[in-house]
Amino acid sequence: LDASLGFGEFRTAMNLAGVTWFTKDQLMALFQAMDAQGHGRIRMRDWLSCFAWDPMQAAMEVQRALDTSLRQPAFRRRLDSTMGRKGMDFQGFRDNLSAIGVRWLNDQQMRLVFDCIDADKSGYVTKDELKRVEDMRRQVEMEREDAAEREQAAAAEKRRTTERAEALRQDGIITRVQAVLRGRMGRRLAVAQREELARRREAAAATKVQALQRGRRGRELAT
Repeated sequence: LDASLGFGEFRTAMNLAGVTWFTKDQLMALFQAMDAQGHGRIRMRDWLSCFAWDPMQAAMEVQRALDTSLRQPAFRRRLDSTMGRKGMDFQGFRDNLSAIGVRWLNDQQMRLVFDCIDADKSGYVTKDELKRVEDMRRQVEMEREDAAEREQAAAAEKRRTTERAEALRQDGIITRVQAVLRGRMGRRLAVAQREELARRREAAAATKVQALQRGRRGRELAT
């Protein structure tokens, strides 16, 4: 059987991978998009198939790790010491990544990441080149956040549309029920009116018969 991830495991894996810019709702939208069957779990192979080795993407994650570590004065001094007049060479780059715990790259991948950051191909990475990668990363993150927000807005609009349609359906049902009830009440009222008219006619006829009988008795007494 294929290994699979629930939402909690997916969220933890994303955090461990350094993908921390999504909100819980945005992560849920992403998880549900991958959970095509709606089972509440995604297969590991389906999740991994969404990712491919991209040196520039890896360079952005490396820059993020370096930027986070620069908050520590000791590492800032270390980085400055390896950043010579020309910049930081590959050996210094590799040593610094090892010092901050970036061990998910092999030597070949690390070289590719270094070459991506080294825009002028001088064999050295400068602070300006790292800043360029940081700007690219932030732009990508903003685009991802905008896309996630658009997906959330679309989902919310779809939910509101469904709710409105359901409300209209319920209103239609209520209107039909009211019409049926009014029809029944109308028929009952008509029957009651006919029965009342019949009773009045019977009373009028009885009154007329009584009058005739009184008149007849009066004439009999007179004779």
